[in-house]
Amino acid sequence: MIEPTRAAPPPNRLNAGVGGAGGGTLLIAIAQNLGTYTTPGLILVYCTPAIAIVFGFAIDQIQSWGLRIREQSVIKDARKTIERQLNDPNTSPAHKEELKSMLEGLGKEIAENKLIQVRTVFGRAQDIPAVERDQLLDAD
Repeated sequence: MIEPTRAAPPPNRLNAGVGGAGGGTLLIAIAQNLGTYTTPGLILVYCTPAIAIVFGFAIDQIQSWGLRIREQSVIKDARKTIERQLNDPNTSPAHKEELKSMLEGLGKEIAENKLIQVRTVFGRAQDIPAVERDQLLDAD
């Protein structure tokens, strides 16, 4: 059996915070170069905290989006590979049965993961078994 490859870690909230802080520092540097006594410089100085928060949130959303796209791509690729092998006339009937069970297992895993995501989003983490809950907490 082929060993599964390790998936990329989920986006880290710290990365978004660091990105927001870095963006804020850049805005302050620009404001200082413009001159903090000028109108654009003053606007940048006073708006920097809000802009940095928005920038950090945007970084977090982009990371989450990228992770979702990668996850969907991996699932789609796995499903295509299994289906291609199922449709191959050279595949033995015994192997086809194993592939069908793998396809069912993939569907079950996807459904369970989506259920965990829904429960986590709606704050019902207590409904998640302890082992799965610990794995979710380690991911954050």
